[in-house]
Amino acid sequence: MNHGLIFLLAAALINGAAGAESAAMRGPVSGYVFDSESGSVRPVLGMPGSSTVGDPLPSETAIGRATISTEQDFAIVLAGESRTPAVLNLGDPLGKPVMIQGLAPGDYSIALSPSGKAVALLEAESGAIHIVERIASAPGADAAIRVPGASSPSRLAISDDGARLLVVTRDGDSDVLTLLDNGGNVLSSTRLGDVAAAEFLFDSHDALVADRARRELLLAGAAGIRLLLDSSVLVEPVAVAASRHNRRAVVADAKSQAVVSVGLDGEGVLVTACPCEISGLQRFQGDAVFLLTSTSSKPMWVFDGDATSPRVVFVPVAE
Repeated sequence: MNHGLIFLLAAALINGAAGAESAAMRGPVSGYVFDSESGSVRPVLGMPGSSTVGDPLPSETAIGRATISTEQDFAIVLAGESRTPAVLNLGDPLGKPVMIQGLAPGDYSIALSPSGKAVALLEAESGAIHIVERIASAPGADAAIRVPGASSPSRLAISDDGARLLVVTRDGDSDVLTLLDNGGNVLSSTRLGDVAAAEFLFDSHDALVADRARRELLLAGAAGIRLLLDSSVLVEPVAVAASRHNRRAVVADAKSQAVVSVGLDGEGVLVTACPCEISGLQRFQGDAVFLLTSTSSKPMWVFDGDATSPRVVFVPVAE
């Protein structure tokens, strides 16, 4: 056999083994975070309680905003100085965002369904809503949906099947929560106080709604709206999400610096304090594991609802 060929094969085997060893040493990825300071997406390496933030993933362009899918395989980003909506495959070694056809550059709010199967973007300037199709292959936006009313939507949620949208608009001194189908037809409308967050359950048209003014957590569905938590527990709810199996609701309370979880039957209330400034709930791998703080916080804090007793743990951020 040619000695040069033997050398090349040996080198390839050594490099492959080194790469495998490096990946094994790195350990599992429990989630990804958007680092606004570097304009990049970074992995969170290891499991809750023993994790750290890794180096930025490669990207051809700086990222102005990113919302990362629940399954942790892609992010919807606003790419470059023009803030062009795009899909970034987190496993792409080149980090090349794929532009979403049919959307002009601009400022958008990004809404992902609980499992990341459906995506909707809210255009800040016009108030138009766009549902994104073919996320994994050739992403493109459907025709714009416009919500009836004088004011532009302030919040948006989409169901896993992409068939339902929850939209929050302001009307005087209260918020209006409107349920739409994916053709823009109004199915219901409810007046509330100040809607801080709304999120559908997994594979469901029922949704969790946090009312900051009334200090309430609500479950909205075909049977109407049901109260899960009230002001005896909540002080300033800012984000809400369901556990992956729809057994419990999780609420981030900024003023009390705590995470409140409750069964969807309203039973089994658990309060977990956090020595941090809670800004929201970003889902990590697991049934009920969420990032609570922004990536500018040092350290970051994670709620681990999968532990035997719910807990909060910190994630050190390298300088």
